[in-house]
Amino acid sequence: MLSLSFFFVNCSDDDDNSNPTDPPAEVEGVGIYVGTTSNGKEITLEISDVNGEAWLTRYDFEFSDLKGGAERSSTQGIVQIVDNSFLTQIGSTASEVLSGTLNNSTITGSYNINTIVSDTGTYTATKQ
Repeated sequence: MLSLSFFFVNCSDDDDNSNPTDPPAEVEGVGIYVGTTSNGKEITLEISDVNGEAWLTRYDFEFSDLKGGAERSSTQGIVQIVDNSFLTQIGSTASEVLSGTLNNSTITGSYNINTIVSDTGTYTATKQ
């Protein structure tokens, strides 16, 4: 009597017993930074991880006089941090900006506003 046997081997690139992937790398600079402007007022900036990239997600500071300040927040990000720097419009004209450079645990930068009030200054904020 003749007997035939067939063996099937299932090969796949997927390995069900593989190790889980490494967690995503921590985005550099993420945190809340608090400091003082050159006009003696407090400034707060927040850098967040938005889809694996560093973005400015909040800024809040007062002008040098008693006429208000600039404030904005967005969980989607206001402006992306590129090469450790950012520049974003904070007023109604292109010259009204907030800029900053991230260096280790410090952000230094400047701002200019002249829509309702005129205020220009610099700031230094440290990661909390």
